[in-house]
Amino acid sequence: MRAKFLTKKDAVTEALREEILTGRLPPGTRLEQHDVANRLEVSPTPVREAFLALKADGLVELRPHYGAVVTRQNYKDIDHMYEIRALLEVQALRYAVRGLDRSTLLRLEKAVDEGVRAVRKPDLRAFRASNALFHQVLLRAANSGVYTEVLESLITRTSLFWPLDRRMSWTLREHKQILAALKRGEHDNALLLMRRHMEAIVREYRDQIRGHSAQNEGSVSKGPRRARTA
Repeated sequence: MRAKFLTKKDAVTEALREEILTGRLPPGTRLEQHDVANRLEVSPTPVREAFLALKADGLVELRPHYGAVVTRQNYKDIDHMYEIRALLEVQALRYAVRGLDRSTLLRLEKAVDEGVRAVRKPDLRAFRASNALFHQVLLRAANSGVYTEVLESLITRTSLFWPLDRRMSWTLREHKQILAALKRGEHDNALLLMRRHMEAIVREYRDQIRGHSAQNEGSVSKGPRRARTA
């Protein structure tokens, strides 16, 4: 799913999110509403809405009488959170499959169905919610207070940095595969699929942060970037 199918507000949000996460907009950068609108070739309204969305995600601060400023993030810590999450989610699923019941499968189906609807619109914020719900349902099925406490925090803190504008369909497909394996009782296969899913997320995050930055440093600027909209 490419960003060109998004609403103007979501397209601007994801364009700025990527620029923040790849370092093209460093921490502390002041974001002028009209400058951003001109650069992305949109009106000020979707830019203002995007600032609010990014503020809710913790990527931008809105300072009185000053405007929007890129929040300082520790990307090394985020990388480590992804690593820990990948390891713990596979183990949590190992515990979950021991007592997997119909109720849990129904909640997983609900998360997948919400993801399908979000992809069709498309609605990035709704998909982020369905994505987090899928992982949280499996986590709670592990019936471990320790895993729940640690992983719920990691899922919330890392989900903002997963570039779902380019990976909604891909993520949904893998969730469907994991669910199908669980419904068939193929627990070993479900564990394998989850491990591959989490490893791919770690790789994608690192590509987003490191690969894009290296590419930008070694390439010639091709002019201002546009927000891709419907």
